[in-house]
Amino acid sequence: MQLHLHAYRQVVGQNPLGKLPRLYLTVSRREQQLADSNQPIFGELGAAPFVIGAVADNEFHLILGLQQSDISVEILRLFPRTGGLEVHDDAHAWIDAAEYGRKVEAYEKKRARGEAAEAPKRDLGLETLAGVLKGDILVQNHCYRADEMAVMLDVGHEFGYKTRAFHHAVEAYKIADMLAAEDVCVATWATRWGFKMEAYDAIEENAAILSKAGACVAIHSDEQRLVQRLNIESAVALAAGRRAGIDIPQEEAIKWITINPARIMGIADRTGSLEPGKMADVVLWSRNPFSVYAIAEKVFIDGALVLDTSDPATRYRSDFEIGQPVGEE
Repeated sequence: MQLHLHAYRQVVGQNPLGKLPRLYLTVSRREQQLADSNQPIFGELGAAPFVIGAVADNEFHLILGLQQSDISVEILRLFPRTGGLEVHDDAHAWIDAAEYGRKVEAYEKKRARGEAAEAPKRDLGLETLAGVLKGDILVQNHCYRADEMAVMLDVGHEFGYKTRAFHHAVEAYKIADMLAAEDVCVATWATRWGFKMEAYDAIEENAAILSKAGACVAIHSDEQRLVQRLNIESAVALAAGRRAGIDIPQEEAIKWITINPARIMGIADRTGSLEPGKMADVVLWSRNPFSVYAIAEKVFIDGALVLDTSDPATRYRSDFEIGQPVGEE
């Protein structure tokens, strides 16, 4: 049995850390910023993948600017909605979550003392937000613009939660010092300029500027094709920084696709670097991984060899996948 094609593409593209498919929560209006619940997966080719006990994370979405109103399905969402109103509703959601958390805590204390207690009605949206406030759930915040990120940092300060990482974050370079001071990571692309309004100020030097400022940076893919080429995407960002006079050492840039993503996912104590006691997630390259000619020749996940380019048994049978041998029947 072969590993699912999406997981295979991550392995052959040197990415031993994967994510389970997105699990969307259907929640009420004021908790609708909850979108994704993710956990990293580990497994072997030909075996069922298994999930380790990583800290759960959730992705919040904020787009400042005109948005479609959700006041009524009947009016077909025709009325514009501003980012200010989104933040206003977010604030109410955090207030409700804090109250919900207090009710649950009071109920659990009574139960622990052997007293009769009525459980509060379960609300999955508020339960998730309450988990964020307790520090049990990592916040992965979907933002493009610098003002969006600054606003969400302010919201976090007001309600007592910390953002683990901003994703996409194409304007993060504008507030690089702020992100470094807040110890907030950024997961971004090297390219992707102008594909929508929020990306018009995207620059290829984004990752280099952030790294120079001391911020935690990861290069992400957002889809299953680019995930095979994160090393090349990192090389693009590295070269762009050098052209701008920002010389990031390669030993720092390699963290963009190794330890920093593990840190964002809350599993840096188990993987992401080669250290005693960690899972043996190892990639052996044919040459410098920042070379366009580099191939992941061997990939180990937790010490198990899951890809060997010299062993046909570990290759996915397809004419359309990278890493295929040339001239073989």
